[in-house]
Amino acid sequence: MGLILTLIEDDAAAAQLLGTAAGLGTPVAVAPAGSGADPPEAERVAAFGAAGAARVVLVEGAARAWPHAQPGAVAAVLADLAAGSLGEDAAAVLAPGDAFGAEVGALLALALDSGVVTDAIRIAPDFSATKAVMAETALVDVGVARGLPIFTIGAAAAPEPAAPVAAPVVSR
Repeated sequence: MGLILTLIEDDAAAAQLLGTAAGLGTPVAVAPAGSGADPPEAERVAAFGAAGAARVVLVEGAARAWPHAQPGAVAAVLADLAAGSLGEDAAAVLAPGDAFGAEVGALLALALDSGVVTDAIRIAPDFSATKAVMAETALVDVGVARGLPIFTIGAAAAPEPAAPVAAPVVSR
């Protein structure tokens, strides 16, 4: 099981994304480093660990909330991490199912010559995904045909909570 890079856009929604990541591999929270007005870094790292992150990457120079950053810049950070800058390659990337997460996912897929599945509600260990279609009247199973699987997680996803990690490894 490899690293599952998890784009944390909103600290409050981290548990949903990290719970999904924990079912697939080693959850890595990728979040902006923040500023002096934010909760202390140690508090944020502990919260990500409590939600299941085994590792936390805090991106320096990023606004506290990703939507204030350029999606292309965030995709470039994820591409670098996916290529092994953490010591091993990523097995998949998860992002929030909002417009920002979808844009970052699409840009990352273009950069990596990969594919993206939007609004997944379940992801299996083989990286196939289930999503709702036709105004949520039907479910379909989909997957990424080549490259690194990239998923945005829809609001209807309800993963099992991840086991807490007492002291996640922090990178910058």
